[in-house]
Amino acid sequence: MLGNADSVADDSFAPGAMESLLEGPVYTKPPVWRDRGIPDVLLSGHHGAIARWRRDEALRRTARNRPELLARLDPSALDAHDRKVLAEAGFPVDGEDMAH
Repeated sequence: MLGNADSVADDSFAPGAMESLLEGPVYTKPPVWRDRGIPDVLLSGHHGAIARWRRDEALRRTARNRPELLARLDPSALDAHDRKVLAEAGFPVDGEDMAH
């Protein structure tokens, strides 16, 4: 049983915005651990910016570790920002063939 049913929305392969993507990094308290801090955006309280950061990290992690999963994505499900993030991660998207 989940404490928050919405928590699964960001899990790897969850339907919706994270479908076919690996989950991005997860942070917890304390805000700094072993000299590694939580990204400022996650402490901002700006839910839209946090959702965008999580998706960007999921795209980067998937491109790096499981690029074949990106071939499952419908190219129309990617916005211009997604395409930019993937290109910066070394996985250019041409709109038709997502196989890398």
